[in-house]
Amino acid sequence: MGGRAVGGRAGVWLAALLLGAACLVGCERPRGTHFEDEELLLGLDGRYKLDVRGTSDASAYTVVVLGDSVTAELGSEEGVLSPRVVLYVDAVAEGVSVVELRRHRRVVDTLTIEIAAVEEIHGELMLDLEQVLLEEPFAMLVGDGGALRIVGMDADGRRFDRFWRELTDVGPGIVLTQVWRNVYAFEARAAGAIVVTADVGGGRWRQTTLHVLERTDITTLELELQSETSLWVIGRDAEGLRVHLWDAVVEGEGVLRPGYPPGVYDFDADVAPGTVVTASWSGMTATYTF
Repeated sequence: MGGRAVGGRAGVWLAALLLGAACLVGCERPRGTHFEDEELLLGLDGRYKLDVRGTSDASAYTVVVLGDSVTAELGSEEGVLSPRVVLYVDAVAEGVSVVELRRHRRVVDTLTIEIAAVEEIHGELMLDLEQVLLEEPFAMLVGDGGALRIVGMDADGRRFDRFWRELTDVGPGIVLTQVWRNVYAFEARAAGAIVVTADVGGGRWRQTTLHVLERTDITTLELELQSETSLWVIGRDAEGLRVHLWDAVVEGEGVLRPGYPPGVYDFDADVAPGTVVTASWSGMTATYTF
């Protein structure tokens, strides 16, 4: 699953993701000592590493836990520019706890943590480390590469704010290389329904299915809004699975310009009503009218 070279388009994605990961741990300038978050929903039986901002001296602070759902301790790790102070949290029981960050006896910040059991996992196609391109159900094409995130859900369908669990099995047809926490660079190598299994703790496992299609499986083409100022090209198979088609040819009458990632096209907000743009891919065409 990990530890192998990644080439081609997937390699470009991997380089960009690694740069983004470095910035997440070292590029933000501290603004007072505080936890990275105010509230978190975390999965039971997980161990989590959370950033403490605004200090590089873990010995100057202590933590006190109010409640029985987590245990917590401060530690220090090497950062990009200076040592990082981190909060190690073990989710030991369902419920809510409050973690107090203290300097001497003074409380300088608090973090409320709710713990729930992991009942489902899902895959998300990512633009970068944090922005989602497509949520399940979606598909990838053979030969595609990019970024994939595995997320967890509780019994009420709530998404966990952090989900760092080991993938114990990835079916043949796709190669995943861990980049940052639960984000992976992927290479789609063979068509099929590929089962991914994660160990969610407590002797429990959960699975999700990733779909890889051949180009000939795409039956319809669509140009749709990706954001308020961008379009992208989406293909669908006979079952309606959505695929981001990064190599489509788009003609925009001078109003479109290539965006990021490939296959996304930006436009200005003042495009004249009635302006038509077209996309073509593998003998299919689609239009979009502003």
